[in-house]
Amino acid sequence: MIYTGRPIDECGVPPEKRSHSEYLRQLSELQKLLTAQNSIDLYCTHEAGHLIFFKRAGLTRFEFYGPTMIYNDSQSVDDESKRYGYFLAAVRTPETRDIQGYDDELLSALARGAVAGEVFNEVRQQRPIRSIDESSDFVGFNAHCLRALREDLDSGYDAKGRWRKAQDEVRAHLQDNANESEIQSAIAKVRFECFGLR
Repeated sequence: MIYTGRPIDECGVPPEKRSHSEYLRQLSELQKLLTAQNSIDLYCTHEAGHLIFFKRAGLTRFEFYGPTMIYNDSQSVDDESKRYGYFLAAVRTPETRDIQGYDDELLSALARGAVAGEVFNEVRQQRPIRSIDESSDFVGFNAHCLRALREDLDSGYDAKGRWRKAQDEVRAHLQDNANESEIQSAIAKVRFECFGLR
């Protein structure tokens, strides 16, 4: 398969860092992913899950990113190669950075938004779901739970319990055929916004 979508965004990597062997290795890996069977569909399905459920949580601003190389110069590492990375696609929610006044309903909605990507791929792409300890989406949701706990120590902490409950709620959404049009529309939006593909 030949990839004809948006070019890989390399702007986050300083030009002088682009000749490093780890950068070149990861760039090659990303290029292969862009042409791998089902890879783009997998990422579009995942990100569509986030988009749908973060919208349902009341968020209104979304940032779409396509294939991107990254360089983390703020991280203290003993090996320069650990500063490099990439991602195929992302739908970010800038509003979540400034949340104040967490409550039970909001945390449950954020859990559904965070877990939806993996559950969408589990159900629609027959991919095994990642364990909580391996999920970068859980890391983001857990940060909200910890912030909520700092706001109100009496609120309790049950990020893993909320996560598991949200998985079941998203699965139920996916099993309802009435939601198919919304799901297809979200996948098409991510496909266009992140990859420039129709």
